[in-house]
Amino acid sequence: AGPRADPPAGSAHRVIDNRLAVAEDAPTRAKRLRDEATIEERESQAPEPALALFGRALEQQPEDTRLEAEVLRLAESTEAFAVAADAFRAAAAATDGPRRAHLRSIEAHLRSEKLGDAAGALDAALGALDADPLRESYADHVVALCQTTDPRVEDVLRRAALAPNAPPGHMRRLLSVERLAEDADLFATLWAPPRLPLIPS
Repeated sequence: AGPRADPPAGSAHRVIDNRLAVAEDAPTRAKRLRDEATIEERESQAPEPALALFGRALEQQPEDTRLEAEVLRLAESTEAFAVAADAFRAAAAATDGPRRAHLRSIEAHLRSEKLGDAAGALDAALGALDADPLRESYADHVVALCQTTDPRVEDVLRRAALAPNAPPGHMRRLLSVERLAEDADLFATLWAPPRLPLIPS
């Protein structure tokens, strides 16, 4: 007999998707994805597909800190930080409160420190603070990433500062961002090119 043909690209993922389609609940789907990820990494020596599968498992069970750790571990070993950041964003969307904030904070770190994506990092940091407005570390991260006068920054910081039991430092951070916006407006006004008078035809 001739050599066995390799399976078509993506066939393994179609098999996984078929298995997930008949899974009754999120924990079952997460377990199947985790098992497939383990097979990909240990038997197929394919860490990047394993990372994607662990990410999908985390989306099914965003409270599972073990899955979180697996995604971070494989992100470091493969340097596929964009895949990991997207996985944390998807997982955050599947939960709420402090856990959503934590996952978005990890996403913000990956986008800022590993990908150099300032806009994506700020978006994730804002999401973290919005989900858990009492955490000062999330507010500090927003201010640290705020290099431009993005109106969302003031909006989210204001909501956090006005939340019940908000730490006093939130108002100080809001004022610093507002001053940044005022300075930017002043700079734009001072350095705006002069308007030349219209020359009548």
